[in-house]
Amino acid sequence: MIDAFSFVATNRFSSHTDSVKGPRSLSYDARGNVTALGGLGFTYDASNQPVAAYGAVTGTYVYDGHKRRVKQVVSGETRYSVYDVSGGLVGVDQVGAGPTEYIRASGMTLARVAGASVTWLHPDHLGSAVAGTGTTGAVVWRESEQPFGEDWVSAAANDNQAGYTGHIEDAATGLVYMQAR
Repeated sequence: MIDAFSFVATNRFSSHTDSVKGPRSLSYDARGNVTALGGLGFTYDASNQPVAAYGAVTGTYVYDGHKRRVKQVVSGETRYSVYDVSGGLVGVDQVGAGPTEYIRASGMTLARVAGASVTWLHPDHLGSAVAGTGTTGAVVWRESEQPFGEDWVSAAANDNQAGYTGHIEDAATGLVYMQAR
C-alpha cells in the first residue's frame, strides 16, 4: 500500500490518497479542528471535542468534565462509556445489547466480560488486542493492524471493542477514539 499526502502552507494535511480508500480531502476550522475528511463532516464544542459526525452514518457525542466520551449515539443506537480514575475504559453499555465490562491492570485492558462470556485479550507491544481467548484458552479471534491502526486482519468478534492501542473504533467515522481531539 502506498500513501500520498499533500500539505498546505500551515503544515496541515490537505489531502490523503491510499490504495484502499482512494483520495480524501481535509478541511479545517479556525481552531485547527478537522471539519471534513473525505465524505465525513465534523462539528465541535467550545473544548474542541467532536460533538457530531456526519456522512454515510451519523453520530453524536457527549463528554464528561475530563473530556472523555461518555455517550455516543450512532444511527440511533446509544452507547454509554465508564472510565476508571486513570482514564482507562472499564465499561460500555450498549442500550438494548447490555453492558460490557473491561478488566484492567497496569494500564492495559486484559479481559472483556459481556454477560457470562469472558474473553481474555492478548495485546502486542502497543497495547493493541491482537487475539482473544475464551475461558478454556481456545483462540476466539485474531486480528492485526498496520502502523496507524488500519486493519490487516479484522475479526468480526472484536468489532467495536478494544482494538488498536487498546482503544475503540468509532462506528460513525471509522476513526479510533483515543480520548484526544
